[in-house]
Amino acid sequence: MGRNGLDWAHSLLRVARVYARLGGLCAVANPARAYPAVPAGPLLWRSGHPARQLRQRRPRRTAHRPPYVSLIRLPVHQHTVAKTKASMKSFNNDWPLVSIVSVNWNQEQLTREMLDSLSHVTYPNLEVILVDNGSTKGDASRLKAEFPHIRFLRLEENTGFAGGNNAGFRMANGKYVLLLNNDTLVDPHFLQPMVNTLECDPWVGVVSPKIYFVDHQNTVQYAGTSEIHPITSRGQKYGYRQRDGEQYAKSGVTGLANGACMLVRKRIIDTLGGLPEIYFLYYEEHDFTVQLQRHGYVAYYQADASIWHRGSSSTGRGSTLKAYFYHRNRLLFVRRNQRGMQYLLALAYLFGIAYPKAFLSYALSRQWAHIRAMASALGWHLSRADIRPINRMFVPTR
Repeated sequence: MGRNGLDWAHSLLRVARVYARLGGLCAVANPARAYPAVPAGPLLWRSGHPARQLRQRRPRRTAHRPPYVSLIRLPVHQHTVAKTKASMKSFNNDWPLVSIVSVNWNQEQLTREMLDSLSHVTYPNLEVILVDNGSTKGDASRLKAEFPHIRFLRLEENTGFAGGNNAGFRMANGKYVLLLNNDTLVDPHFLQPMVNTLECDPWVGVVSPKIYFVDHQNTVQYAGTSEIHPITSRGQKYGYRQRDGEQYAKSGVTGLANGACMLVRKRIIDTLGGLPEIYFLYYEEHDFTVQLQRHGYVAYYQADASIWHRGSSSTGRGSTLKAYFYHRNRLLFVRRNQRGMQYLLALAYLFGIAYPKAFLSYALSRQWAHIRAMASALGWHLSRADIRPINRMFVPTR
């Protein structure tokens, strides 16, 4: 290489270093790939574990690369509005503490399997908090003896999904809190890409991984969603019940986090006061994500992390309990989050299309108990005239 070539290379190097100092270090297309990973050890799944057929992963290269190499090869996040010195932090060996919170209600065996899968996680700095939400079956305290490293909290009564998790949040000491359903099974390496995402981009408030069905390990349950529609109060689920493929391998900003597994900044939980307990069951993570977005953060789908989820294990698929809270909380979400013309259009859609459609479906299948549950859910709102829309004012919290 001639002298001119060397001068050109040195100039490019200086420009890249200046760009790194200005805060572009962590604003990469996939933050999880920009930093060294925890060396991947062997998969130590016990026999009978649904993820036992996973292939052995090759350890990722841990050699440090200069920041300007990543900057040259990877584009900048489109959603990153500002760069801060915090976004230039390099992990080195200083892993932030992650508090994993899971709630058990009458599901001792499922919770045991979840804790067993967590025991193989390679992330080096975490604590596990198990909340027994007033269980009336089994003895969840036996799990404490089987897994002595966990912190155990027993509540005297069932406070719902939101209340149980909030009790665990108050015990959490970590910089980040992972809300994890007790009917899940995790990949040993799932946590680090999610932590990397939050460490690299201060505008990301919550991260959810790719989620598969337990019974069909390569079938997607969650790969991101669209924004919640202001009228239907629902979002499109990307990849739901589809076979996994390249189209779901791209990480990025998403409309909603998934309540089965979401990693949240602890300071956001403290600011918002945790999950809204008025929902009790279903739609609370929707409301939480919307409030988080109103504070200027975004939700993120991390395709490099994966877990398996059964779904509806506590209530049962097609149960009247699920029907009651689903219909009640869908209207509750509208009352708390819509105003003006959008509020009127959302009510017109629910009472003109959604609820009549559900009623007709129950009637044709002779599910009279579900009709009574839906009527009871709507009747609940008649006694709650005090519910008002949440203040939409932007409140900067960084």
